Amino acid sequence: VRAVVRASNELGIRYLTLYAFSMENWNRPKGEVGELMSLLEHYLEVEIDEVMRNGIRVRAIGRLDRLPPQTRKVVEDAVCKTADNREMQLIFALSYGGRTELVDAARRLLRDAESGAIDPDRLDEKMFSSYFYAPDLPDPDLLIRTGAESRISNFLLWQIAYTEIYTSDLM
Repeated sequence: VRAVVRASNELGIRYLTLYAFSMENWNRPKGEVGELMSLLEHYLEVEIDEVMRNGIRVRAIGRLDRLPPQTRKVVEDAVCKTADNREMQLIFALSYGGRTELVDAARRLLRDAESGAIDPDRLDEKMFSSYFYAPDLPDPDLLIRTGAESRISNFLLWQIAYTEIYTSDLM
């Protein structure tokens, strides 16, 4: 995280979203999931001072309610502690899937339509995207895919419609 933050600051990157844990990752062995959650907690706790020094706001998107209570608390603490930082936003996609985000957005939109809060005839792309996990974030300009993969792996499906994609052999 430290190297990514430093490089992002040097390049003037204002928003950086890291696909940290996908919805599909819940299918991994329970012990492996536990270790991944422990790593997330550890790095958020260890790096929070560096994040604060650099004026970075931490955010998280996804089905955060699925995270273990301790992990969710560490994430929420980092989000809360950094809420007023303005130099950069570091967004962790946790328990995230692009299809899941679209379904969750459609579900919320349908509820609002049923209650009369919105008129379905006025639905457009801007209104629909306002139901996403973080509708205030701009669409990415660049998606960097590591590990020599050439697929997007269910990441920000709507948001990357016009994003440049770079693949790298690096892990």
